Amino acid sequence: MPNKKKKQKSNLNIQLVIAEVILLSSFIDLIKIVIEKFF
Repeated sequence: MPNKKKKQKSNLNIQLVIAEVILLSSFIDLIKIVIEKFF
């Protein structure tokens, strides 16, 4: 039972990391657009 809970928590952490990566990549794309407009 405790082992199952641990696996569920690590799975949640993976989803959090994926969400952060998606957010970061979209933020980088936004920066690229801003740079292209001004330079």
